[in-house]
Amino acid sequence: MGVLARQSFARGWVPDVDAVNGPVDGLLRADNLVLDELGVLSLRSGSAKINAVALADAAASTDIHSLYTAVLSGTRYRTIGIGADVFVNGVSMTASLNGTGDIAFGSHLGQILFARGTTKKKYDGSTVRNWGIAQTSGAPTIAAGVQNYKVLATCDNGEAPGFTCGESTAAIAQDTGQDGTANGAVTWAPKATTSRGTMTKGFAAETDFSVYTDPSGSYTASDDDLLQFYVYLTEPSALKSLTLEIDVNGLSTNVFQDDYYAYTWVTGVTDEAALDDAEFMAGDYTAEGHDRRLTERLRRVRSRVVTRLRKDKPLANAGWNTLQIRRGQMVRVGQTTGKGWNTVKTIRVTAEGTGGAGYELKFDDFRLVGGPITGIYKWRFVHVNNNGTYTALSAPSAASAEFQAKAQAVTVTAPADGSRDSQINEIWVFRMGGYLDAFYRTKVQTGVSGVGAVAISDTLSDRDALILNIRMETDNAVPPSSIIDIEGPSTTARLRSPPHTCTRVGA
Repeated sequence: MGVLARQSFARGWVPDVDAVNGPVDGLLRADNLVLDELGVLSLRSGSAKINAVALADAAASTDIHSLYTAVLSGTRYRTIGIGADVFVNGVSMTASLNGTGDIAFGSHLGQILFARGTTKKKYDGSTVRNWGIAQTSGAPTIAAGVQNYKVLATCDNGEAPGFTCGESTAAIAQDTGQDGTANGAVTWAPKATTSRGTMTKGFAAETDFSVYTDPSGSYTASDDDLLQFYVYLTEPSALKSLTLEIDVNGLSTNVFQDDYYAYTWVTGVTDEAALDDAEFMAGDYTAEGHDRRLTERLRRVRSRVVTRLRKDKPLANAGWNTLQIRRGQMVRVGQTTGKGWNTVKTIRVTAEGTGGAGYELKFDDFRLVGGPITGIYKWRFVHVNNNGTYTALSAPSAASAEFQAKAQAVTVTAPADGSRDSQINEIWVFRMGGYLDAFYRTKVQTGVSGVGAVAISDTLSDRDALILNIRMETDNAVPPSSIIDIEGPSTTARLRSPPHTCTRVGA
């Protein structure tokens, strides 16, 4: 007890001195004892070899300079920096780190992160990958995809049922269609005394126009679809307006009174094929409360898809007008349950003249055109490594050329990239334009591998993209070089961009 009560053993271990007359600051016997960093005498701890590192695998280097331990999914991994290599549980990762000095280590979301010089890597317990994904691809290319449709009236000769005229100077006749097809259009002249005329087509029974079967598969219609047709005016100045009505109640004896849709074009007035706030969210019950109000508020950008009845009198075939609106822009009259685009019975076109010179009209190809995307857009994409826990994103690609989509899907192709990082397993596509006021994610392409071009079909509507509300992150970048330490982030942070790093400044 006397030995243990002494305060100093500055002279150290002196086993050869006299046990009675030895110095008071000397330690005569220290079998299995050590002095710790505070100078406190304690029993020596036991030791055991925990890693069998084959130094030959590290070019016979004995420069063991960095140690780090992390637990990933319940498994302990001991990492050792030896020369330019990192060993994990005694196995070389063959990382070949450049630079000199210690290796900076850290861990987050099931990854051990390590860096030195310009080399930055991550290890998930099985594979070493680059830490950070460089964006090495060019801009995507855009091509038109599938455009679904269903024809209301071809206007071709012999079509049954066909159009009949009312309040006109003569019976309906056939003329050359807008595509040059002989007898491919119907033609008639409004009544001279009223300058008004109508043509009507009635189906034998209520017909379903809520599902399209052309040109491939089955497509469920929506208010984003376009209703379009062609009209030719021999004297545009004589026409004041043109109204399209679609009756959807075949059981009613009051045609175009109980349940129908209607829209009127006025000569010389430009109509934009864009839904207002109420039309934009009508019929969609996936967004509620705040999310619904937010989606309406975000809908700022217009489609720039416009239509108009021309007032001028161009030459030859240029006299054809293409009229189109979104289906949701048609005014609905009547509220009979079960009556709608699935029960179309009669179509009517009414021309209202100015009361001046007489005029003749030709019509061709009434149809509903269905597809999720209508408007002028640009696309970008991001390379992604997603293992279900850890998601790493590259910086976004350059923007595509501007593309005009017309009620269709769009094919977005990420170009072939010989420098594409092998860890990439997804590509995220983002679109801006139409109703989208920023680049919103519209497609996740999984199963990506290799360096070839990747063609991706974008089929998400603007409405659904706004409800999903995943905007492109523009600040993703690979970690900086010459990292000297890695701290954090907190356990609640998302690892979208690299964790916080300390970077050497200067030489």
